[in-house]
Amino acid sequence: MICPNCKAEYREGYTVCSDCEVPLVERLQEDEQPEPEMELVTVFDTGEPADVLVAKSILEAEGIEFFAKDEGVQDFFGAGRLGSGFNTMAGQVEIQVRLEDAERARQLLTRLDEAEEGKETAAEELADETPEDEESEPRPE
Repeated sequence: MICPNCKAEYREGYTVCSDCEVPLVERLQEDEQPEPEMELVTVFDTGEPADVLVAKSILEAEGIEFFAKDEGVQDFFGAGRLGSGFNTMAGQVEIQVRLEDAERARQLLTRLDEAEEGKETAAEELADETPEDEESEPRPE
């Protein structure tokens, strides 16, 4: 005997599931098909923990289901997160969505992606603007 709800198996003589309190059946219906595997697509990746939170918030607000690949392993290795915000051994966090949601998710996350690229560009420009002589001169007290 099997519970059609929780799939627990019982010996003969039992008629009701002790957990679900539903009548047991001799076998499950054949039309119950397992969920097909879904294809996930990476729509955003970053090493910034704050950007991960913002991306997740945007997708949640729009009702798009997602998976944050490698988010859980950022603190797993002994080095933990470094000053850059992510663990170099684990790599960046990838936000993945179903294939059918990918285009919409990319559109929603475009501004966030552009902002991240802007941070990198601004940091590079700042580094280019700083003359090497200024770095080596002592500062007046």
